[in-house]
Formats: sequence, structure tokens, C-alpha cells
Amino acid sequence: LNPPSPPEPSPLQELFLELCQMLSNIPPTLGPTDYNARNIVIGPQHDRVFFLECAKLGWDWSERRLVQYTTGIGAGHRQGNFKSLLTPKMAKQYAVRAAAYRTQSPDQILHWLDGHHIVFHILAASRLLDASTNTNHPLHLAWQNLDARRKQLCAILARPLSDHLPHTRFRSFFSKKIKKKLKTQSIPADYR
Repeated sequence: LNPPSPPEPSPLQELFLELCQMLSNIPPTLGPTDYNARNIVIGPQHDRVFFLECAKLGWDWSERRLVQYTTGIGAGHRQGNFKSLLTPKMAKQYAVRAAAYRTQSPDQILHWLDGHHIVFHILAASRLLDASTNTNHPLHLAWQNLDARRKQLCAILARPLSDHLPHTRFRSFFSKKIKKKLKTQSIPADYR
């Protein structure tokens, strides 16, 4: 017997795989690898950033670090939510400033940042779907208000940080197709 051949990937899966392949080819940079937002303090004038934990240094992508440091998930809080502090304006400012000390253009850096933003939030959406369908999943209790979190992730994923066509297509597809699936996912009444 021949095993069945794997199903053809959907257009969304193809875009996601292309995005992940592109991001994996970016050269990493040296920096902090402890992605806990509590290790960062913003100065009183909001003009300086201080890292409290520098003992964990390693190679990673600067844009992935930025996405992780600027995303709150509010785990364990009854009213906790997903919150991305990255706006299109902030992303462009970062890209311009990062290009001043790197060899890539601001457009290239913005493209990478937008890609890491998508991957991070798609992974969060995947974990949210797992938690929504399994009451024993550890995140089912940690993330508590799952309906609100679905809406927050949809809003975050629908907002592009760049005008890079593949990213825009991906976000558009997500907001049209996956949003409907996320809304129809059943959640036990005691967690609504």
C-alpha cells in the first residue's frame, strides 16, 4: 500500500512558508535573548530604553526581539489581553534608526520587522486555537478571556506595518478567511 500523499498547501500556508523561509535567511545579530518585557525600563521622558538583564546574550534577529519586547500577552490576568505596541509609524521609525547602523535599507528592515510581527502573532493564534478547543490546555486558564483575545489577535494581524506586497496579501487573507474561523470556534460557556 502506498501512503496517501500529503494535501496540497493552501494559499495561506504557502505564503506563511515563504515568509518563514525568507526570515530564516536573515543574518542574526548579537543581543539580549531574555525576552521578558520586565527586563526593559523606559526612561521618564520616553526617550531612553534600559535593559536590566544582559546576562543572556546570543544571536537572534533584532526584529524578532523587538516584536517580542513590544508585545504583551497579559497571561494570568482575568482581563489580560494581547497588545502590540508596534504601530506602522513606530515600525518605520525603528527601520530608519536601525538602518543608520546597519547595511540594510529602512525598507528592508521594515519588511523583516513586519514579517516577524506576522509570525509571532500567527503562532499566538495557533496556541489560542489549541487552548480554545482543549479545556486541559495550560493556556486555557492562563489566557482566560479567549473570545476577546481572538478579536485582539485579528485586529493585530489585520494591521500592516509595511506595504510589502506578500505581507499585505497575507494579512488580507487572514482578516478575510481566518477571522471567520476564529469567530466560529466554540468556547465553553464558563470561559466566555
